[in-house]
Amino acid sequence: MIYNLFSTPIYEQSITDNKFIRLINDRLIWCESNNLFKNNWMPGNDTTPTTYKHDNNIIKNDHYLKSFVIMSCGIYLSELGLKYKNIELVDSWFNKQCKGQNVGHHRHRNPKVPRIVSGVFYVKAINDSKQGELTFISHNPYDEEFPCNINNTQYNPEIGVKAVQNNMLFFPSNVTHKVTTNYTDEDRIVLSFNLEYNE
Repeated sequence: MIYNLFSTPIYEQSITDNKFIRLINDRLIWCESNNLFKNNWMPGNDTTPTTYKHDNNIIKNDHYLKSFVIMSCGIYLSELGLKYKNIELVDSWFNKQCKGQNVGHHRHRNPKVPRIVSGVFYVKAINDSKQGELTFISHNPYDEEFPCNINNTQYNPEIGVKAVQNNMLFFPSNVTHKVTTNYTDEDRIVLSFNLEYNE
């Protein structure tokens, strides 16, 4: 019998709350119309940083959006059997990935915040792997060596998740991840966020 040890819990849910979806899109439009949605990607840079001139927590002042993300994170933690006293939204930002752009390997781990969860909400996506996949990468260097047939997705050290519009994902912040290249003419827009929970 084979036991797959040390699994990484990734949580995905389809968001059907029309108010949440509308408010996120309104927030995005507001940022773009006020020139706050700044894409400063340049050729040769493997990342697509999107910055806001006014704030690093773009939804913190919208009670409904913030509460919805916190509630969804609570579901993720509960599914894992983790008990928590409270959850706080640490930061949130939009990322826009245009044709030819990708996001390099990175983690969201913060040594000062030991219990942190990361997540994304797909604001605009076409449900196509060619638009770029959020790809999780194993920490274990031996995963690249054994088993030899890494085409078997069950044991591949890199596992990609397709972007589906209005889906939300949560994952441990210390997991290395990247976003593969967008080969389509459609922009891929996500709301990213980090949350801290206290036991």
